[in-house]
Amino acid sequence: MGGALASTAHSGRAEHAGCPGKELRAQPGRAAMSMVSNERSPEARSKMSHAARRRPQIGRLAFALVLLGAWSPAGCGGGPSLAGDQDAVDVDAGVPDGRDDAEVDATPDTIVDPDADAIRDADADVSPDVTAGVCGDGVRNVGEGCDDGNGVDDDECRNDCSLPMCGDGVTSDVEECDDGPASSDTEPNACRTRCVRPTCGDGVVDTGERCDDGNRMAGDTCSPGCFPDEEAPAEPVGDPVAADDSFDAGGPPVVDWNGTGWGVVWGAWGPLRFRALDADAHPIGPPGTLPVDGGYVALAWGEDRFAFAAANWSHYEVAVGTVDGLGALRSGPTWMPAHGEHPGIAWSPALGGWIVTYNAYEDATTILAARIDDDSRIADGPIAIGEGLGPVPAPLRSRVAIVWSGAGGIRYRGFPWPEVGLGRELLALPMGIISDGSVTAEGYNDFVLAAAMDGDAVRVVVVDALAGEVASGPFAVASSGIADRRPSLRAVPERGIVGLCYETGPGPAGGSDGDDGIAFRVLRPDGALVGAEVTVAAGLRNAGGCDVGWSGTEFVVLYWSCGGDSEWNTIYAQRVRPLL
Repeated sequence: MGGALASTAHSGRAEHAGCPGKELRAQPGRAAMSMVSNERSPEARSKMSHAARRRPQIGRLAFALVLLGAWSPAGCGGGPSLAGDQDAVDVDAGVPDGRDDAEVDATPDTIVDPDADAIRDADADVSPDVTAGVCGDGVRNVGEGCDDGNGVDDDECRNDCSLPMCGDGVTSDVEECDDGPASSDTEPNACRTRCVRPTCGDGVVDTGERCDDGNRMAGDTCSPGCFPDEEAPAEPVGDPVAADDSFDAGGPPVVDWNGTGWGVVWGAWGPLRFRALDADAHPIGPPGTLPVDGGYVALAWGEDRFAFAAANWSHYEVAVGTVDGLGALRSGPTWMPAHGEHPGIAWSPALGGWIVTYNAYEDATTILAARIDDDSRIADGPIAIGEGLGPVPAPLRSRVAIVWSGAGGIRYRGFPWPEVGLGRELLALPMGIISDGSVTAEGYNDFVLAAAMDGDAVRVVVVDALAGEVASGPFAVASSGIADRRPSLRAVPERGIVGLCYETGPGPAGGSDGDDGIAFRVLRPDGALVGAEVTVAAGLRNAGGCDVGWSGTEFVVLYWSCGGDSEWNTIYAQRVRPLL
């Protein structure tokens, strides 16, 4: 994914004019130099070209000054003649009788470079008032590949005014990693020399792999996921913890990690609910409420706060706001233009803000997106993205990607914000049954994984966001009869894996009265399965939805066991530890 950037050096050419047929005199103490006309032999031209290429620019300038100034032609208007100087050497001396000066100038001669002392003396004569540019002044000077005038070392120009390139030890935004000389294509867990992270299929057995034969083919000595197909790649840790059991759950829950603990939000018939959990997914204090009605909800952690987006079920009003790690309101709520439903939200490091998506309610097929700042204010938008339902933004390093349910299946569009017209809309995953709010998406560097359930299987596709085309898939990664629930994806680039949770049961709409469940799978970033399916919960009356988060060491799968009484209607959090 990463690529080396090469710079091109440009050389200039210095030219000088002479006075053919005129007497040239050397300065006192200087050695004489042979001068020739512009008509030179091929051998002479080759020598001159070689000499010009190897001189530095200042040397060429000094040489020209010597020719035009110090070597003054007598009677050519170029200064006084030195003919009366006792040390002067007549370069015409020894010319055979019968040939004039012009004939001498037209005769090919040997090219003699100035000696080193002459060049150094000429360089020393350059005015001290002429100063060279300084790296960091914002102007590209001689010897600099670039100069953006800032102190940021991982952008398009290094702090030493060189262009970024793979292997320079600085990870740019087109590289996954860059460890400089420590990069290796043979050492486990090392950044590869192409500035990509180690991955299954690169021929090196890294952490999280049991084998790696250098390919991703099935049926040979190593499975495509570099892990035994029959073994579970993760395991539940402890029992599920009830995030709330007060019978007020009314919508699929969402979860995200804030650096020290978890934030959990879910919809209800009334105000939105928030619950803080510690690192082990145990509740911190009682659940709180947020000043918007519940329903469809999304949650994302930014630099120092959560942002939420919600749409209630009765008025179809989309609101956004921010809270701290324990759920205290920091800003908002801000009501988005136009009534809408099925909101999504994601933090964009490239934009320094959140991208909020929803589909308009008045025109129920219009997908809208806006950028929100830390104070819940609308910074840009909303802008129209496409036609469909249930949009989900995916955070990327270089652009904004949005996935939604649309004509023919799962549709995708990625673009540099806010130039939506620069991104091509793509039918990424053709599917026969797509319910509103049933699509999920997750960014992985500059790739996007999207997943949905169609009543037969959980299907995944991977899109190359820079190329704007499908990179791999689609794949059927699991079986399920449920079609109207949303699975969830969570990328873990430092481990080279992606976590996926989804609902299981006979379907098509859940509510099997004891046969529903929640399952978990580990994928590679290209969609390849890693090991066997992991059961998170079984025997549920109705699997109302799930979401998955990553703490840096383990996953948490949040799910809604919904039913007709408080015993069944509960939001649970289950820790899942990877065994990779």
